[in-house]
Amino acid sequence: MTTANILENSVKPTSLQATDYPFYYMWHIASQSQRCIRDAIVSYDLSWQHWRIIFLLNDRDGLTIKELASEVLIDATTLTRILHSMEERKLLARKKGSGDQRYTKIHLTSDGRAMYQRIIPIVLRQLDSALLGLDDADKQTLDRILRKMKENVYRSPFDNPSD
Repeated sequence: MTTANILENSVKPTSLQATDYPFYYMWHIASQSQRCIRDAIVSYDLSWQHWRIIFLLNDRDGLTIKELASEVLIDATTLTRILHSMEERKLLARKKGSGDQRYTKIHLTSDGRAMYQRIIPIVLRQLDSALLGLDDADKQTLDRILRKMKENVYRSPFDNPSD
């Protein structure tokens, strides 16, 4: 049974081969891409987690720790420790929210934005490598599918089982 059969025909298999499981490929794609980027940014004394935080804050500056933890998929305790080290390096700053002083917002500093500018060409090169051979239509389809899958995985299939 192929992934196409499972996905297109809604066939409910009783067993599953690794190569028929879409997440098998996603694991490999994500792991190898992270490894390549991590190896390329080691000279900047950045971890993969540091990069994910910088990347996200460049796009959505001013997230709370809870929001950032949810987006970078790092538990709040570990994230707090990482943020402290990044703050010591002047890559980011914590500021109390203007409307609600109970919430601390995380912001990239000018050094953090400069680091983003140094690293983004490496990330884009890895992305180009991963997408090699895909035309614009394929890339748009991939984007649409991944967005839908992300939305789907945050809904538990066990809340309202169809069987």
